[in-house]
Amino acid sequence: ATIHCSSYPNSSTYFSLAVQQMATNNQVPDICLDKDSQIRVVSPDQFQRAENLHKECSDFVQKIMEFNDVAGGVVRELDSVKKRVRSLKLKALGQRCKLESAVEDRREEEEKLLRQLKEKNEELERCYLENASLEKVIAEQLAQIEKLQG
Repeated sequence: ATIHCSSYPNSSTYFSLAVQQMATNNQVPDICLDKDSQIRVVSPDQFQRAENLHKECSDFVQKIMEFNDVAGGVVRELDSVKKRVRSLKLKALGQRCKLESAVEDRREEEEKLLRQLKEKNEELERCYLENASLEKVIAEQLAQIEKLQG
């Protein structure tokens, strides 16, 4: 007679292992028929517990797969957020550097303009002094011309 244990993936291996274990323990296998008239090496109660455990394991594996999908989604979303944060951070750093550079440029421009103003004031003072000197020379020359004419 052929023994079918269709509920198990490697049913012939399972059957062989069960018979070997029972033979090792000097036990007589508990062979019985199930409701489909298939020969079973384990009692219906043990078979039902094994079926329940198999279902629970399948449910657990399904939940783990769903959890893995959710965790994968969370990881992808966090990666996306991380990229956006990094991009915004780099943009903010660039703007800060630009602002600091603009402040430095304004300070340098102010210093340049103050130097130019000082130079122009010094030049104006020289021009005033030269003008006063020339007016004095003109006045002396006019006085001398009047003295000679007269």
